[in-house]
Amino acid sequence: MEGIVGVGYLALFVAVWILPGVWIHNDAQRRGANAVGWVIAYLVGNLLALLIWVFVRPPLPRAD
Repeated sequence: MEGIVGVGYLALFVAVWILPGVWIHNDAQRRGANAVGWVIAYLVGNLLALLIWVFVRPPLPRAD
C-alpha cells in the first residue's frame, strides 16, 4: 500500500511542478522568447515566475 501512495505523490509532484515548466518552455519557444531562461526562472521562482510569464509573454507571431 505504501508503494501506491509513493507513486501517487510522484504523479502529483510531476503534475504540479514539472508540467507548468514544460508548458512555459513550449509557450516561450512558440512565441520567440528565451525558453531556457524562463524555465530557469520558473525553477527558481515557481508560482511567481509562472504568473509573471502569463502577464508579460510576447504575443504569438502571425502566420502569414
